[in-house]
Amino acid sequence: MASENIFSNLAEVVQATYRCKAVADDLPEIGTLVLLYRPKARVEVYYMNQQIGHMMSPDSSEVGKIMTQQKTDALAAHVVERHPISRIFLVQLPRATL
Repeated sequence: MASENIFSNLAEVVQATYRCKAVADDLPEIGTLVLLYRPKARVEVYYMNQQIGHMMSPDSSEVGKIMTQQKTDALAAHVVERHPISRIFLVQLPRATL
């Protein structure tokens, strides 16, 4: 306890989470790899070549900016949380993407 900083000297890593609305009652399981695709203004979520949801605002705009910076219309993400009653699930991008 004689240390100036009792916490780790490593930088804190914060990873953004993005909200998605499912198009059906079935939500993807936590850990599921999904594809985020932007055909037009909003970002759609796909699993096994089927649209399973769309990204909610303002998260869709934020991910759209990342896609524009990377000059792509598609990114991989994984499901980290699910809320079946509201049909909302949360996804994160891999750290290498950011």
